[in-house]
Amino acid sequence: MSQPISACQYTVISGTAAGTTVVAARPANLVRVFIPANRTGTVSIYDCAAADGTSATNAITDIACTVGSIPVSIELGFSVYKGITCVTGGTTNLVFMTE
Repeated sequence: MSQPISACQYTVISGTAAGTTVVAARPANLVRVFIPANRTGTVSIYDCAAADGTSATNAITDIACTVGSIPVSIELGFSVYKGITCVTGGTTNLVFMTE
């Protein structure tokens, strides 16, 4: 019997300045966010499909990326109706896993 194959897609966001990135411009499931070690910054995640939709009414969560020596994987399991947009600040390097 074969093992199931994961259908996750990934998006990498990396930078040293604040920025807004549309991760998915459609309804999706945000499965997890992977944060490699030695990063300092923040990421705010919104249920919207465009960079101009990052209002408080669309906010899902904020994640602090702190300096550490061990990579972190945060299981989220959110279903979004419009899309996934994130706003980063500081030095970030994130991998978003979506379905």
